Amino acid sequence: LAFDRRNPGYLDRVTGTYGMFAMEFQERRNLGFSGVTNIDTHDTSFVFKKSNFFFDDVIICLGSGISNADTAHPTVTTLYQNVTSPGNVTVNNGTYTSVGTTTSFSGTSDNWVLDNSGTGYYIVAGSGDLLVQRKDQQTPSPTQTNPSVLNPLTQAAIGYLSHGTAPSNSGY
Repeated sequence: LAFDRRNPGYLDRVTGTYGMFAMEFQERRNLGFSGVTNIDTHDTSFVFKKSNFFFDDVIICLGSGISNADTAHPTVTTLYQNVTSPGNVTVNNGTYTSVGTTTSFSGTSDNWVLDNSGTGYYIVAGSGDLLVQRKDQQTPSPTQTNPSVLNPLTQAAIGYLSHGTAPSNSGY
């Protein structure tokens, strides 16, 4: 995703182990692969606001105003995307080990996740459905300019919130 600045992002008052970050996002128009002006690759109506607050070793992430007009694709907020070693993912006291499937946990109740790198996430009810998966994936190299050339397959653990298609003022 590339964005136009609706308002500049703010990194305000970083003192020791405390800080905050805030931004207002608007999807950029006419930007194709590798920064070449081209057809739109994402829905240009996509907007959101994001705030992160840092207290010692705790980060509180808030998102609001998540909206777009894309009825063909769900809008998601990625929590983590890691290669699967060193270990499993824990969701609501259960170990998630399924490979090649996506499991959904209802967003009508609180959920918590401990990802395979040991980072914990507490997701309050109303943030969208929590989806977790473990699957093979290929990603382009960060320095490549040809999107058809991919790195070898690697297994990844992925967790994200689904805000559904064409969300209007969703948040987490």
